[in-house]
Amino acid sequence: MPFAWRLLSAPTSLAGSLRGTEAGTLIFFYTILGLGCVLGATAGYFFLRRWGPVPAFTGVILGLLAGGLLFPFPIHGGVTFFGEVLWEELLLRVHEQADRREEGRNQDFRHALEQRFAGDLPFVPGRRHEGLWMEAVLEDGSLAWYDTETGLVWSDTQIAGSLKPGGDVEKARRFCSKKQPGGYWALPTEGELFSFWEHAGQRLSPWSGQSTPSVLVDEPFRMQIPVWYLGAGQAVAVRCVARSPRAPRAGYLRSDVDTSQWNRYQLEKAKTLRGPK
Repeated sequence: MPFAWRLLSAPTSLAGSLRGTEAGTLIFFYTILGLGCVLGATAGYFFLRRWGPVPAFTGVILGLLAGGLLFPFPIHGGVTFFGEVLWEELLLRVHEQADRREEGRNQDFRHALEQRFAGDLPFVPGRRHEGLWMEAVLEDGSLAWYDTETGLVWSDTQIAGSLKPGGDVEKARRFCSKKQPGGYWALPTEGELFSFWEHAGQRLSPWSGQSTPSVLVDEPFRMQIPVWYLGAGQAVAVRCVARSPRAPRAGYLRSDVDTSQWNRYQLEKAKTLRGPK
């Protein structure tokens, strides 16, 4: 063979030799592991046979299972263990179960928020006002304010004589739920009050400057946190909210508001709630 041909063929022969060496090493490695599993099962048999044949054969089965769990399988240039695969699969199932339970709790919390409203408030749209607002004519002939973008209906503020500033927000909830038609009105969330502020509802229905309650809904922690604006005097003025078919069943929450807009609302809220001078 010419000298040049021998030089060209040398790398190919070397690569083939290396592959053959790797294959031989793997065969030797897995043979040793297989023998280790068999020896472990045999040791389990001899160790447990003093207690009878059933424990002895149980030891064999457990030894083989242990060996199978620790037996490495080649994968993507490396190895993995059957026991590791089973463990990861078990953890995956546990996490899926936890996620399903968490989702179920979130749905229950959302359903509880939906129960604030008995349904969509029956009303007839009336005269249009500036911006997105229209009058809402209720069944008893009284008027409210309909936000055509959010689908929320707002009452004017009303003095609640049974409430004290910073007191029990549940009384404010009951005050709104008893407003006619009963069950259709609710104490607003901060997310809903944000929309009232964003659409300049205070121009049509100014706040009175008295203390007023609301609720901050924290969805990640599934909490409803009472919020009080403490105004002048000891009177409490409550503004109630209802929904139309255009509004979400649970109303609007903090998660529905962009963070930058939310921060701006927090800075301007006190000035808005003080009402006109």
